[in-house]
Amino acid sequence: MYKKILFLILISFSIIAQKSPKEFLGYDLGSEFTYHHLFVDYAKHIASTNPLNIQWVSYGKTSERRELGQLIITSPGLQNRLSEILNNHLNFISGKKSFNNDVSNLPVIINLSFNVHGNEAAGSEAAIGLMYNLAKNYQDLIEWSNSKPFVIMIDPCINPDGRETYAIQFNRKNYFKGGNEDPNDQEHFEGKISGRYNHFLHDLNRDWAWHTQIETQQRIKFYQSFMPMLHADFHEQSGQHSYYFPPAAKPYLNFISEGTKELQQSVGKSFSKLFDENGWTYFTSEVYDLLYPSYGDTYPILNGALAMTLEQGGIRAGLSQKLLNGDTLRFGDRVKHHRLLANNLVKWSLVNQDKVKNTFYKNHEIARTNPSNLFKTYVIPKNQIKKAEKLLHQLKNNRIEYGYPDKEISSATAYSYVENKNVLYKVTTDDIVISAYQSASPMAQVLLDPSVVLEDSLTYDITAWNLFQLHGVNAFGLKEKISPKVEISFVGNKNVINENALGFYLKPNNSKEIQFIDKVYHLGFDVVFNDISLENNGKVIEAGTFFIFSKNKKNNFQNLINEANLFSIELNSFSSFRFEKGADLGSEHFKFYKSPKPVVLVGEDFDVNQIGELANFFVNNLNIKTSFVPTQEFFNKPNDHYTHLIIPSNNSYLLKDQESDILLKWINSGGNLVLFENALNSLPITKFSFTKNYNQLKDSVDLKPAYNSRERNELSKGLGGNLLELKAEISHPFLARNVNENSFILNTSNTLYSNNKELNSLLYTSLNPKINGFMGSKMKRVIGNTTWMTTIELGKGKLTWFNFNPLFRSIPTIGQTIFENMLLYHTY
Repeated sequence: MYKKILFLILISFSIIAQKSPKEFLGYDLGSEFTYHHLFVDYAKHIASTNPLNIQWVSYGKTSERRELGQLIITSPGLQNRLSEILNNHLNFISGKKSFNNDVSNLPVIINLSFNVHGNEAAGSEAAIGLMYNLAKNYQDLIEWSNSKPFVIMIDPCINPDGRETYAIQFNRKNYFKGGNEDPNDQEHFEGKISGRYNHFLHDLNRDWAWHTQIETQQRIKFYQSFMPMLHADFHEQSGQHSYYFPPAAKPYLNFISEGTKELQQSVGKSFSKLFDENGWTYFTSEVYDLLYPSYGDTYPILNGALAMTLEQGGIRAGLSQKLLNGDTLRFGDRVKHHRLLANNLVKWSLVNQDKVKNTFYKNHEIARTNPSNLFKTYVIPKNQIKKAEKLLHQLKNNRIEYGYPDKEISSATAYSYVENKNVLYKVTTDDIVISAYQSASPMAQVLLDPSVVLEDSLTYDITAWNLFQLHGVNAFGLKEKISPKVEISFVGNKNVINENALGFYLKPNNSKEIQFIDKVYHLGFDVVFNDISLENNGKVIEAGTFFIFSKNKKNNFQNLINEANLFSIELNSFSSFRFEKGADLGSEHFKFYKSPKPVVLVGEDFDVNQIGELANFFVNNLNIKTSFVPTQEFFNKPNDHYTHLIIPSNNSYLLKDQESDILLKWINSGGNLVLFENALNSLPITKFSFTKNYNQLKDSVDLKPAYNSRERNELSKGLGGNLLELKAEISHPFLARNVNENSFILNTSNTLYSNNKELNSLLYTSLNPKINGFMGSKMKRVIGNTTWMTTIELGKGKLTWFNFNPLFRSIPTIGQTIFENMLLYHTY
């Protein structure tokens, strides 16, 4: 009794110390756009008022050095034992401990995230309002939970850089207190650099499974240390829309458990009651599906949690905006809707915590003991392991375990991902196996099964992402269970100097090795690559291999060896410039490497996401300093020091005649012009025969579709968002590394061009290519014999065009490899 009275006294003091958001900020929530540092300061203030049960935990920094963190609210007495409790929780998930269906002593772990899109501004404001509500009414949390343990995590802003970009732009443009409800006023229009994205112009809500951005990498590591049982992702949609909450729309990932679906229905009813009582309109089961695995709802679901997207109407609405129905949508109302729904969700979660916990642990138990994966084991052959390093890194980041097999199988029926059929395969103890019998089997299933089961084609994102096909790895799927016994670690061998060595060679497999080649080039070593295969001492040396040497032994090889060891790269030595087969090192079949100096055209006309993807690629993958230059600067200043000019996709930029002349002269002198997708249309006159392949698309359905089938009629013309099998001209230097004769690209195209003899097509479709994921029925008729990448030689230079985005979302793919090749081998 004494302890309870003491606890209530401590709580009462903390309530007195708490300042409301208005008292702390000096204005009502929703009357202004708050800057990010104030969110952090307020969260720290709330934590300071009840340090026994509330803490602010910083988990990282953004690219622009803004703080990332979460407010953690725990039940009384839990905070001091949190590390021990989380360790037990993770052991239950992995199966190291059995929870025996008794979850009463385990806390329910609730995670609420806001503002993954920086311009969906109501989220962060609602988050600090929620912090105040929960801290002030802490005793309510105890009553709702029936004194059972709980952990509530609140991330007020997943994307601080984007949020700050939006807030600064708005606060600069707005002149009237309360905003201007005229939808034509400038406050309703962002600048070209949208606050939706992070520093590298990436959509963080598409990055949960790929971890290409620093914010994601730090957040997922923090997420996995808690493994929440419920995750809610707060968004905003078009300002003309009402409010969306679960149940989600179809298609679902086909293996979502019935328990998770039932919880979605239950929480949706709780939200409906709240909105009905307040007279707020809403919609459910439309638009927002559960298919793409890298959202803030699907990724937690794949990790066993109940998860949801929550969408308030509000994008472009500013502080106030007149709606089409005559009402005025105010920022304060948007904040209020999010805030009260979040509070309702916390209450529902605590009241229903036993169901939430039981469903979560049951999902993981089923994953470990009875997975629904198509295969029981996925096998990466020994000869594919080096090629699969990025893939394995992605698996590890997603909690997917792998290792060497615990047994050999002399002859097993296996599905070949390259041949798309069953073959016989011998599993050796040098292969790598990924077992479906593990806690992360749902994630393994969605990333590694040959195709995703698509209940419905009405989805709003890409529909295929198989990692083996994305990386071009010749893997196999087995129905037989094989367990990994030893975890794989990649440690490069230490190189030593061979006294007879004239130099060293390697064929780069990853970006680290590409950086190494560029580094030794700048150290003054001679660097060349072969454009035909060689043979030496009975060993085949493939085309595209780099040879590093020093004429007259000017350079000490010790510097080279030190760099290789620093990069953990294993080198092969050679002791003669003569090779048994192919050509000798002084032959014209050896091309000198030249460090690339790329330039990217930027401006209002160009795809802002592609600009960000290019920036991310050059900074975080290859570490090559690249210039991002406005068009007028490139054409009006000396440009002969650039090796590559990259023009991102655009729908409106057209070169002037004078600019075309300058560009043609630059290419003929040795420049490499690279065009992404619609950038092809930037060239006003071309002697190349690019012919659009739309002739077969006209039919009576196009002319007059029924009203209720218009949406599906448009889908029938959908081209992109799938994995498309292409034929690759693998003897060409641009396809020299890690590309198979039959390769899959992540297809982002919206236009088809016929393949013909005048185009030097390096990637093209056969007459009947394989398609993984959804493609419209009308486009399937004309997808055969089309071109996807061409390289045309002009004088000393080249024009290369991609009819897809090879760097899409920075996801490692065959496309990214080919783009790297184009930089590596441009001197052929």
